[in-house]
Amino acid sequence: MTAHTDALSDSYSTGEPAYVPQRTLLLGAALLVALMAAAGKGPLAAAILPFVFATGFALLGQAAPWLWLLVAFSGIGLSWAQGSVQLAGWSINIAGLQWGFTFVMGVLLLALLPGTGRKWPTTFRWYALFVGVAALWVLTAPSLFSAVKHTIQYATPLVVGLVTLRIAYRPGQIQYLRGALWIAFGLAAVVGVASIRWLTFSGDTAGLSGAIGNRPFAIFLVPIYALALAGWRTRGPAYALIAAGAFAFIVLTLSRTVSATAIILAALALMWNASWAQRIQGMIVAALLAALVFSFEPLRERFITGERFRPSRSETALVTGEGRSAQLNVSGVSLSGRGLLWLQTWRHAMQAPLTGHGTGSAEVYLGTELQTVTAQPHNDYLRVFHDSGIIGLVTLLVAAIAGVFSLRRLQHRSRSVLARELTLAAFLTWIGYLLIAVTDNILVYVSFFTQNMFLLIAIAHAAVDREGELEAETAGPGSIVLHGAH
Repeated sequence: MTAHTDALSDSYSTGEPAYVPQRTLLLGAALLVALMAAAGKGPLAAAILPFVFATGFALLGQAAPWLWLLVAFSGIGLSWAQGSVQLAGWSINIAGLQWGFTFVMGVLLLALLPGTGRKWPTTFRWYALFVGVAALWVLTAPSLFSAVKHTIQYATPLVVGLVTLRIAYRPGQIQYLRGALWIAFGLAAVVGVASIRWLTFSGDTAGLSGAIGNRPFAIFLVPIYALALAGWRTRGPAYALIAAGAFAFIVLTLSRTVSATAIILAALALMWNASWAQRIQGMIVAALLAALVFSFEPLRERFITGERFRPSRSETALVTGEGRSAQLNVSGVSLSGRGLLWLQTWRHAMQAPLTGHGTGSAEVYLGTELQTVTAQPHNDYLRVFHDSGIIGLVTLLVAAIAGVFSLRRLQHRSRSVLARELTLAAFLTWIGYLLIAVTDNILVYVSFFTQNMFLLIAIAHAAVDREGELEAETAGPGSIVLHGAH
């Protein structure tokens, strides 16, 4: 272990690690993929390649920030694929493989990388308490597989954040990681746009065969949008163009909750630490955005009546038992089947309101007992209440509130342009996470949201804590400069 931690540190004074030529590793990885593809395991090969590659480097004492980003961001591309692979009679989702491997790789790096000697950020500590409750409630779950799966889904973002902290605290890595974030997000966004059948205005309908649906893509765009808004406030108006592009794509997905969240985040960013005159301008901009969005006929129809966009049979939540006669309805608002899921989940949750039915039980209940087409409750607060009862819900809400105040204080502590930008982006992304959880399953969207959010929060904390060591900003306002110092 000592040899590994010495090799993984910035100083190699204890001796040079045994380097293996990168060409050799690349050739070996390519050979592995070719063999698996020849055996009919092409998707599986694509899923595990980043982890085989990165693990090899890590075990040879050559861990570097770009390797961790390769692991963390590989899931963005994989999450676009909704297919599965067969292993020993088990059907395993490709995106599930990604966050599973990310969790394993993250735990490995936590064992290999030297610690920072600092306390965990407040957001991480309180979220870890929520993960701990979920882990304990595995013991009461109706399905061990579902319970363990959900616990790892909840824990993976925390592991991503902790590993990122250990890398980000190394000298010269903050600006490198910021640049890598923009590149990774940009490439993934291009892949996502190419995979979606735009202009169908069909909401959750997938585009190309096995491609991501519109709504998950809108959720994925939230951290990019938050980074662009933060860049607009701290660096210059050039970032407003990126924010406008992300906002337009979010609206085009017809995701109502994410569109409303985007308006709220714009208002928060524009009114952040602003004068009263600037706050009034921010409110006016937010009001104009809201008017523009809700005058967009496809989105307005989908939000208010849903008549033009009735979900297909495959997207409708059909249940046995009480059936569709027992569901929540809101006059004049289309809930797209959520009313049924919410009411049924609530009723079952109230049978054990204090302790819940066990981690992952909401998915088991909706998928097995009610035989719904979608086994997700589409409200993560309700999911946690069903699974862990009032105890679990309180821990989640405390973590949510602690995160808001902690990130707010972090932003107040920041002095440099870089630190202010990253802390504001982290705060906005956290707010978006809490809002979207009201009508979606964002807690289990590990590959394309939660792990990226925790990665951003970790970089923001490191940027503030190491602020005195950062080099002076040399970039002019309105320009994006990717620093690659090691």
